[in-house]
Amino acid sequence: MNKHSIWFCSLLIGALFLSWVVRADETLITWEKSDAAQLVQARCSICHSLDYIKMNAGFLKAANWEAEVAKMRKAYGAPISDEEAKQITAYLTQKFGPND
Repeated sequence: MNKHSIWFCSLLIGALFLSWVVRADETLITWEKSDAAQLVQARCSICHSLDYIKMNAGFLKAANWEAEVAKMRKAYGAPISDEEAKQITAYLTQKFGPND
């Protein structure tokens, strides 16, 4: 093996090792068939993975979820109406709110 082949193999092995070691908690979210759940899936997945919702689950209260939805609308231009924002906030609070 020449010097370049050894370097490439080392790089490849390192990349494979890192992809195995560095993983997010990819637990699947169970979505019911409600209108609110379908609204959240339809609107939120336009811009990002639905896994981001799970990352905030467990500690955001209603006011926090409301602020998150407002941020998505105002800062990122998410196509969510005022009424949809209320429905999404209520659903996220109920489904993913604090576990206390």
